[in-house]
Amino acid sequence: MKRINGFSNSYWGWGLEDDDISIRILAKGYNIIKYPETISRYTTITHVRDRGNPVNNCMQKILQRTKRIPSWDGLSNLKYKLIASRKEHLFSHVLIDPLPHLHVWKIKKICGRLATL
Repeated sequence: MKRINGFSNSYWGWGLEDDDISIRILAKGYNIIKYPETISRYTTITHVRDRGNPVNNCMQKILQRTKRIPSWDGLSNLKYKLIASRKEHLFSHVLIDPLPHLHVWKIKKICGRLATL
């Protein structure tokens, strides 16, 4: 995950983040292997509009930017506020505020303007 710089901070809600991470993986020379459904039983979930986030009319433009320069945006520039954390036996539970307002300026810069953000 570090080599591809994790997921982009430019996608909020549901949509295109999976395409973006695929581009990052392939750009770093990794392969994506999709096994036959008979052994993997993977199926895509129906995409329904995410009403919890504003519409981002610029997502395709953001994805095109990723194809040109895939890894500057991600873990290396993620800003967040730690709310709480606790260690469990097999995992750590971490609650954060992803501070979306700090990432919106990047989206506006990429898109020129966003009517809904």
